Amino acid sequence: MAIMTLKEIVLDTDLPPSQKQRLNDALDRLEELEALFVAYSSDKKYLVFSDASDITKKTKIIDIHNSHDELLGFIKWYGPWRAYCAHIGGIFDVKCLFDVIVKVAELNTDHKKVSGSL
Repeated sequence: MAIMTLKEIVLDTDLPPSQKQRLNDALDRLEELEALFVAYSSDKKYLVFSDASDITKKTKIIDIHNSHDELLGFIKWYGPWRAYCAHIGGIFDVKCLFDVIVKVAELNTDHKKVSGSL
């Protein structure tokens, strides 16, 4: 038995053509994002994320250091946006920014799981 791709499964459904098109557009976008992820993820890491949390606080604080142990910024809860946000300064290339984005997204996802809003 041959394994069907998601696009083939969508085409094989009884959904209206407009819904099939929306699903295929979403699958195309996922493929684009996967390609970006592969391009930006690298085995060589220049940023180090370390937990600098105070155990008396509800939320985490994550320090961001470069590979030379210089503090570049931090990630912490930003109440007005109800999310973790990065507070960074300096010059960053796209791969380092991607690493920061992934870490912030991970913290926000974990926070939602713990608070039960996911």
